[in-house]
This record gives sequence, C-alpha cells and structure tokens, in this order.
Amino acid sequence: MHLLLVRHGIPLPREEDPQKGLSDKGRREVKKVASHLKKTGVTVDAVWESGKKRATQTAEILASSLMAGRGTAAEKPGIAPNDPVEKLAEELSGRSGDLMIVGHLPFLSRLVSLLLLGKEAPDVVVFQPGGVVSMDRYGDGKWAIRWMVVPSML
Repeated sequence: MHLLLVRHGIPLPREEDPQKGLSDKGRREVKKVASHLKKTGVTVDAVWESGKKRATQTAEILASSLMAGRGTAAEKPGIAPNDPVEKLAEELSGRSGDLMIVGHLPFLSRLVSLLLLGKEAPDVVVFQPGGVVSMDRYGDGKWAIRWMVVPSML
C-alpha cells in the first residue's frame, strides 16, 4: 500500500476567515505540488480529508490532479488535529489501494511516528503547509518513508 500524507496548505488568518480556508499563497503552493505529483506519475485511489475548510480545499485541488476523474475527495471522520491516531493506523493495516490523507498537525506527525516507531512520539517528520510525505507498507506490515516534497522545493 502506498500512503500519501499531506498537511493542508497555508490558511487565511482566523480574523479574515473564521473557518481558515486557504490563502491565495496556500492555493498556489498546493496547485504547484499537485502539478509536480501528476508530472511524476503519482495517482491515488482515494483522498480523505478532515472536513475542515483548509483541508477540504487542499484535498479538492490534489484529487482533481491525482484521481484523473475517478472520484473526488471524501470527508473522513477521526482525522481532525487532535483525534487519536490508533484507530486510523489499525484501519490502514488492513487496507489495500493507494490513499492520500489531507489533514493537520499534530495528527499527521503522531500518525507517522506510530506507523514507523509503534509510538506517537517523538515526531520523526516535520510537516510544512502543503507538504507531502509518501509512505509504503510492505508485506511484513512495516511502514517506511519513501519520499517527501514541500512547496519550497518546487
């Protein structure tokens, strides 16, 4: 299984948008990442997002590039910033197909640590807004980081 974990793009300040949708810069950076992933041949079977406006907007941009008309992003309960990660990690252990999860900190950092180390701390990845961490699960059920990309690299 190939898993792509994405931190939402840069949001607007709460004073400007109480729901903290993507800023213009955040939207541009996510589009740049989506274009890069598409050019390199990355595709996914499903995109899950937290339901928060900034994650939904990020997921929509990425899904339109990487799912090639085969679907759209779907809200997934249980992946909000402070939700526990154990349930999702267990669900991933039995899942096949390539998946993208668009979410938030500290959830994404805790999930990566749990998958790699078997515990939620310490943080082993520093997620930047709009950044993607690619992970693979191998036949023995163990996970490894395959690659990372952040908007400032592109």
